[in-house]
Amino acid sequence: MKKFFAFLMCMAMVFSIAVVAQAASNPYEVEKLGMSLEIPDTFEVVTESEDQNTYLVANAKEGDAKITVTMVASDAADLQEMNRKEQTQVASAMYSVYEEQGLTVSKYNLYNNKTTTFIRAFYNNADKSLCGLKYYTVLGGKQYEIILEKNGEIVTDDELMMREVVDSAVFGAKAETAGNTDSTEAAGETKADKTAENDTQGNSNLVLPISIGCGVLVLIVVVVVVLKKKGSKD
Repeated sequence: MKKFFAFLMCMAMVFSIAVVAQAASNPYEVEKLGMSLEIPDTFEVVTESEDQNTYLVANAKEGDAKITVTMVASDAADLQEMNRKEQTQVASAMYSVYEEQGLTVSKYNLYNNKTTTFIRAFYNNADKSLCGLKYYTVLGGKQYEIILEKNGEIVTDDELMMREVVDSAVFGAKAETAGNTDSTEAAGETKADKTAENDTQGNSNLVLPISIGCGVLVLIVVVVVVLKKKGSKD
């Protein structure tokens, strides 16, 4: 019984650690944009920027990486209201701009969450000393970009982190009326990736409530075991 009790206590500690790890982010208000989003605690927000269109810069506390949020006014329709052909044309135009800058786009696709539609692009320079992951959208007459750039390849953990950042973004009142579901769809082919990527929205946002629920369940089991043990002695 003592071993079983110790096992349950260890499980409760594990779930508690999972909850703390998942909650390691902080909401940041970009007042000039009427926008908020969560920045991981592994990054430090820097408000100053030489680019007048850059409203947030967050530098990694360790390593060479940064997250930026930019915005410029746009006369284009909301990206989510465009048809597939128009969305693909926008993505192709972005691809051409990167080529002119000496960057290679390895792949790009459409990403839909509950707020809006994004074009998601992966790019890098020749020696991969600069690699980036950009989420681009047009919403309410504004063109937004949420970008991760780092020295080295974009790995799965980077993709999951940026997905959580983007999913946390609230674009003022417009976000409350948008009704897209979570998914990722291929927007078109690139020279480096002839097969368009298809994947589904990660369930990372469910980790925290699931962890909390499991932790509570374990604690309930512990209490029941203790009470039964006490009752048997009485």
